[in-house]
Amino acid sequence: MTINPNEARRELLESCATRPLDVPGEKWEELYEILALPRECREFVPLVLHRGSWRTALNPISYVRKAAYKAWRKHEERLRRRSTLSISDLNLPCGADGTRMSHDEALDYLKFRTIEDDWETPYVAQRVPRKFRGGERWDEDGEYTLKYSALIDEVAKLAGLEKERRDAVELVLRLRGSCDSSREQILACPPAERKRRQAAWKWIDRNRTLLAKVLRNQS
Repeated sequence: MTINPNEARRELLESCATRPLDVPGEKWEELYEILALPRECREFVPLVLHRGSWRTALNPISYVRKAAYKAWRKHEERLRRRSTLSISDLNLPCGADGTRMSHDEALDYLKFRTIEDDWETPYVAQRVPRKFRGGERWDEDGEYTLKYSALIDEVAKLAGLEKERRDAVELVLRLRGSCDSSREQILACPPAERKRRQAAWKWIDRNRTLLAKVLRNQS
């Protein structure tokens, strides 16, 4: 008996949408290959499937592909908007007469500053120590340029985390912080990986105080 490829794909979509935690990892990989999406878009596929609008589409695969890509683009745009600073927000020096720099003067001034300069805004300096910031410019405040690996290395030493738990905590913290992923999105993965991430999520919730102290360089 010949299996209709379209029916087989629809069944795969239905399984991943209704029982995402029971679907084997290889089936998810099969679906990702069919969708042919960039790797960074994959985490949005479970969300699109869960919403269910693909069921009424003439071409469900095409719908899921476009919707997941669109969700990723919106996510990236949201991060860009939230991480953008205006010139007026920056703590730039004033002229001798107290006047502020013009827009062009401020851009020229910023262009030649480096991370070693000591004129950071108080917000940036207090929020994230230099060793945990990943940006090359002084005004990247660490919320979106945090060095998660450096942070978790220090946390792991204080908490005595083994490498497997340490790596899982870094992954979940990165998804929660940089990607703004929900718990549902983070846990929408094969069962074995789900248990690993779930344990890391619980560890993070139980150790918020320790994470905050290390991040503020108070450990």
